[in-house]
Amino acid sequence: MEEVQPRSWTTLVFGVLFLAVGTVMVVGSIGAYRLDSSIQRSGAKSVGTVVDKDFSFVADGDSDYQVTYEFTLADGSEVTGSHLVSKRFYDLVERSDQITIHYQRSNPVRNFPTDQGVTSLGLTIFLCGMGTLFAGFGGALLTFFRRLDQLPA
Repeated sequence: MEEVQPRSWTTLVFGVLFLAVGTVMVVGSIGAYRLDSSIQRSGAKSVGTVVDKDFSFVADGDSDYQVTYEFTLADGSEVTGSHLVSKRFYDLVERSDQITIHYQRSNPVRNFPTDQGVTSLGLTIFLCGMGTLFAGFGGALLTFFRRLDQLPA
């Protein structure tokens, strides 16, 4: 009589984890892209004033460029926003410059300067690709876990 190899619960846990993380990456990146694209295309706009610029050098060699701005909503209330921006945009603006801010009418805290939202198709494609790889690896682990009891020891 052939012995069968016992199932590894670690394989199941990692399979589910990779599948879940991959799915969240794909759904999240597409959702963020669609939301910011719709805000830029048909959301509310306001003219804002740059009140601060911040440059942070990160230990991994990457740099963050952040712009803080104030803008007024249609109802007259003031909002202060802050957003990571491209180096090019950071270099173009100075304190007290006027910039166009796009925001979600139902949630003005969701705002960004023109073309500085998560509207990068390249980033969305990259995150979808990475998420698909994660989900595929998780699916492969789950398939392996399912078939483990069929393999001879």
